[in-house]
Amino acid sequence: MLARYDARFTPAFRKALTDTSNSVRVQAATALARIENDFLNQLMRLLQVQKLHPEDPAVLAALAEHYDAYAFTGILDADRERTN
Repeated sequence: MLARYDARFTPAFRKALTDTSNSVRVQAATALARIENDFLNQLMRLLQVQKLHPEDPAVLAALAEHYDAYAFTGILDADRERTN
């Protein structure tokens, strides 16, 4: 799902989360949870690679790009955006 996610979808997700229909809200929340889970799983994989190659600039760059991509998904609150 992560490969197909585009931050331009965020306003639609946010609107869906406040929809009057329970099913729309649940579907939006499920989709966002999957996106966050995909980011977390990818982060875990990158951190494992970093343990094996702690000084590899390519690994550090991949981690930085991952944190940056996550921060700018538009789905995080302001504190989590800053942390990433």
